[in-house]
Amino acid sequence: MPYYTLSDCVLRKGSTEKKYVANLLWTFVQENNPYKVVLDSGGSIIDIYNEIGENDPIIATWLRFMSDNPSNFEPIDIDLNGKQNNEEIFLSVCSSTAIQKKIIVFSHQGWKHYTYSAGNTIIYEGVPIQVLNGDEAILEMQPRNLIKAENSIVVTSGGTVSGSGINVEN
Repeated sequence: MPYYTLSDCVLRKGSTEKKYVANLLWTFVQENNPYKVVLDSGGSIIDIYNEIGENDPIIATWLRFMSDNPSNFEPIDIDLNGKQNNEEIFLSVCSSTAIQKKIIVFSHQGWKHYTYSAGNTIIYEGVPIQVLNGDEAILEMQPRNLIKAENSIVVTSGGTVSGSGINVEN
């Protein structure tokens, strides 16, 4: 199952833009979606989210749906004592995620305390973390129709096939 760390900047800024609410935040809420948002089991991240939700009814509603059973949050055990700022809290949780180390931010330009090492990667305490902005996350999480066609001809609307034949091997 794909797990994402969702930075607070997505909630602070993304709720003002329809595409981020509909195509990013609500993707996590949809029934039968394969995605979860990673939180620390100590409650630091949910406290940050709740603080944002106090002043934003869209985020408050999103949090309520995310928390309904079955929850779309994935808590992990991690000690966040001594973390200096929200960036460090979210990067620490992301770096401790077992499988997928991806963090979603509103914009790549928003980092104040960390910089990219290569591409869209931040190295946090020796762990590479892939950073996706809201648009990249939406593209990554869109459902895809995959067609696997071995020894086949696939034609889409308006296409034609010519010069093909069937070879039968004995």
